[in-house]
Amino acid sequence: MAITREQLMEKGWTEEEITKTLQMAHGEGKEEKHIEYKKEMNKTVYWATLLVLTVSNFLISIVLIPFLLVMQPLQLSVIVIVLGLIFGLMFNLVILDIEHIKNHHHLLAAVFIPGIALVNVFVMVSIANGFGDRIGLESHENPMLISIIYIAAFLLPYIYSQFREASKRWKRIEQSSRQSRS
Repeated sequence: MAITREQLMEKGWTEEEITKTLQMAHGEGKEEKHIEYKKEMNKTVYWATLLVLTVSNFLISIVLIPFLLVMQPLQLSVIVIVLGLIFGLMFNLVILDIEHIKNHHHLLAAVFIPGIALVNVFVMVSIANGFGDRIGLESHENPMLISIIYIAAFLLPYIYSQFREASKRWKRIEQSSRQSRS
């Protein structure tokens, strides 16, 4: 919320105090410094988010091990889809809410996080299958299939939001071209 001269006058400030305060708050170069600071903070938030999402995907992979051993394939697929959608929604929310990051950062996140998740889930399913062999369980899941199901569910919210955004841009382009023809 911006500080206005009227608000300060209502509080009984002198003209000199008001002028000095407004110059400090809205002085020369303040907005540019704020924008640069915000851009740098967004880069930090971006990389921290990538780290948290990578660790979260690893933890999901570990949590899946008991389910891989005891559940039927259909039940397991539903759980994997739900987990993928939940973490995909969180990923989408965080990545798209970070302002001032460039398109290549979005692309990097869209490739990096699912790639790491693919490797994590593949490794954990393989470990679960090996563990199941050692304890005599007949349940063997296809690591690649489970990984692909998870990644597809994980990327679905991001793909949907990208299509929505592209659709909005396309509509704006169409409207502006119609207006320019008129």
